Amino acid sequence: MQEIIDFLGQHKYGSLATSVDGQPYIRPFEFGFATDEGMFFYTSDDKAVYSQLKSNPRASFCSTDEDLTYVQLTGNIEFTEKEEYKDTMIHKSVNAQKIYKTPDNHLFKVFYMPHGRAMMHRYEKGYIKDEKF
Repeated sequence: MQEIIDFLGQHKYGSLATSVDGQPYIRPFEFGFATDEGMFFYTSDDKAVYSQLKSNPRASFCSTDEDLTYVQLTGNIEFTEKEEYKDTMIHKSVNAQKIYKTPDNHLFKVFYMPHGRAMMHRYEKGYIKDEKF
């Protein structure tokens, strides 16, 4: 699992897929960080992604590098108001700092996948790593 977490740390930007009226919806997104609790992300409570995840917590995130190696995370998400996770996100994400300034911004929402599937595919080597977390 550490190989997957390291990849995401180096390739934080990817795409997050949710569902709208039973149809997939994908948008650019930033991976935040990983802990023993799960894989963390952030959004604003005035964004469509927030309401989509509140109504259907199933999501998938995919990040790709220039060699077409990619990591895909799939699972159900949960929102958290824990200060430690909001603090960590603000410190690890320049974009979160720019947008929300402080962890106590009322719009700032942190969510995570506590459990799911993490898959890495190294295109050129035909290497696939598939793990549950």
